[in-house]
Amino acid sequence: MALTKAAEQKAEAGRGRKPGVNANRDASLNWDDVEWFKKETDMPIILKGVQCGEDAVKAAQVGVKGIVLSNHGGRNLDTSRSGIEVLPEVVAALKEAKLLG
Repeated sequence: MALTKAAEQKAEAGRGRKPGVNANRDASLNWDDVEWFKKETDMPIILKGVQCGEDAVKAAQVGVKGIVLSNHGGRNLDTSRSGIEVLPEVVAALKEAKLLG
């Protein structure tokens, strides 16, 4: 079955994503930026999108008050692990680093 012309154009123009969907992503963000965020607010910093034990440990070490294990609904990559799949690795890494009882 052939795609309609409109469907072909939509597929070519960003795999069917809405225009501007990547506008809120900053690839230059890194762990050093957590210090800046902490200086800018008294609110606790919660980091969403943690996908491995190593990042969970690093988040705790730089002073993040909480993490959310998330693949952002799988919108970024359909092969991203779900939060529940990442959980055992994160718990083990935090325990090994003596950051979780």
